[in-house]
Amino acid sequence: MQIGITTVTRNWQLTLPRNIRENAGIDQGTKLVIVKDDLGIRILTPDSLDDILRTGARIARKEKITRKELEKRMDDARKITYAEYKKR
Repeated sequence: MQIGITTVTRNWQLTLPRNIRENAGIDQGTKLVIVKDDLGIRILTPDSLDDILRTGARIARKEKITRKELEKRMDDARKITYAEYKKR
């Protein structure tokens, strides 16, 4: 995991730290997805978001669960992941 710090400008823009953008392969013009959930704000590449959604859909079909149940499971997983991160 890599962590970077950035500042929001008065024009509501931010600069991704060099180490993050270079390791993620982000160039000028790259489209990014901003996700706000209970744990905060995350910046994802469209490919990583697609992977998350496809995995969730596969699990839902296999286990025959509702979208609401899938969302609950995903929220639970995020909380566990965040709790593990905070322990470091």
